[in-house]
Amino acid sequence: MLAEDELSATLICLRPREEGISEVKTIEIFKPTHLKQTMAAGALVSLSQVGGQILTLTYSTVILVQSGVADPFKITILILLLLFLGAIVGSILVDKFDR
Repeated sequence: MLAEDELSATLICLRPREEGISEVKTIEIFKPTHLKQTMAAGALVSLSQVGGQILTLTYSTVILVQSGVADPFKITILILLLLFLGAIVGSILVDKFDR
């Protein structure tokens, strides 16, 4: 049963993009067949919060000021721009090499 579900999901992904996108609705990720994958993807966001990344980014300017950096605001903007660029490049690479 599980192997058949994975095979059918793979076949859907192999269809031409126009054909596959027209049939897929956002609510599909919450159906029992896809819920495990949805929970795994959501767990990554939670783990980044547990790791302290969100806290560090939120207070990065304060941390840089206390460290004695000359222009902490510009460095914070640079860090956030690099994170944004990484998110875009990461998304493109994930789509290029298939999920």
